[in-house]
Amino acid sequence: MNDNPYTPPRVEVADIEHAMPTRPRVVTIAVSLLWVSAACSLPSLAFELSEIPLGVSVLQTVLVGLIGLLAAFAISWFLNGAAWKGRNWSRWALGILTAVSTLALILILSRLPRLNPDLMPRHVVAQYVAQTVMNIIAVAMLCSPGANAWFRAMTAARSRAI
Repeated sequence: MNDNPYTPPRVEVADIEHAMPTRPRVVTIAVSLLWVSAACSLPSLAFELSEIPLGVSVLQTVLVGLIGLLAAFAISWFLNGAAWKGRNWSRWALGILTAVSTLALILILSRLPRLNPDLMPRHVVAQYVAQTVMNIIAVAMLCSPGANAWFRAMTAARSRAI
């Protein structure tokens, strides 16, 4: 021991370890399903490239398709990543977007018999239906009791870490 009263104490200083709860399987499956749903957008770009209307350049079609696809991917990256990290608000955002897309799909399907079949081919409608069903299932899984408990525990763990 040093007799100098101004000597700092000899204590190890370390950050407190906050154990984050383990992600339940239902959340892992739900977020994976959201990514599969997002990946289903790729065939629509291929369809747009194969069905270029007269008077529209290929470059314009490719650019518009890629910009739309990149925007959708960025939104998916943001929301799916937030759900993966246990951010509760992402479930609400995904739920609202899924509800809006479901209503839009219902509106499209109700008017489909009167629409020109060339305007929206059956395989595109099938793709939208599949994506919407996957999103509904994923949001339901993210709102299941096991997922609810994990999201609450993640919120509590983050508030303790601050």
